[in-house]
Amino acid sequence: MGIALLAAALAAGLWLLPAPAVRPLKGAARRLVTPVQSVLIRGAARVREGWRTVRGMGGLVERYQQLSEEIVELQTDLRAMETLERENRELREQLAFFRSTGRPMIACEVVGRGISGWWRTLRLNRGSRDGVRPGRAVVSPDGLVGSTAEVNAMSCEVRLLSDPSSWISARLVRAGSYGVVKGRGSEGGRPTCRIEFINKDVEVRRGDTVVTSGLGGIYPEGLVIGYVEEVRTDRSGLYQSAGVVPKADLGRLRFAFVLGAKKPPSPEPLQGGAP
Repeated sequence: MGIALLAAALAAGLWLLPAPAVRPLKGAARRLVTPVQSVLIRGAARVREGWRTVRGMGGLVERYQQLSEEIVELQTDLRAMETLERENRELREQLAFFRSTGRPMIACEVVGRGISGWWRTLRLNRGSRDGVRPGRAVVSPDGLVGSTAEVNAMSCEVRLLSDPSSWISARLVRAGSYGVVKGRGSEGGRPTCRIEFINKDVEVRRGDTVVTSGLGGIYPEGLVIGYVEEVRTDRSGLYQSAGVVPKADLGRLRFAFVLGAKKPPSPEPLQGGAP
């Protein structure tokens, strides 16, 4: 306040002085004020620039949020495209398998898993109205899945080959020996089976292929069940048994085929006319 009053008094005094006397004082005052004025002007400019920067940062934050949302949308679209590509690849494989086999098959989609256990049963979206019957083999392009158990008009339940109640007459391809594949549920979070009653004198190796023998009436001959993982000798010493890893990916199965009855061969036309 005092400085302001003093400045006002000096201004009034300068105003009352004669012009020739005031001129030198005005020049001296101008020389004193000019540096201060320059500093104030530069400071004001910096304040304005800082304010514009702060306002610009608000726009940058909004732009960053917008770009983040766009990235999330693009990632979602990419995952959807990858899913569609995988489904298309699976469908092409299923179609190729469907066309390659000589047996009638009913294409199905897996729509559920049995409450009794993940590795015991699953449900397919085809039933009796589609031609599905109990006791039919169920396969995938990789190999045997199991057999149909309960069937209604709209769907059917499949007993997986890893179900402990599943027994399948099987054959070791390389050795030519027969045995029975029994389901063992799961071990370490994966489905397992075991082929038992192998002749004790037969050489069984890790990696040997196990297929259906065709005996028993449900499973046709030659369907791949899986591969030998390890071999043991029975306690009695009369037989061998071997752990079998199913070839079909039972845990990630999305499509399967129910085998129909094999069509009888068409009669050959008679040669020549009637005598």
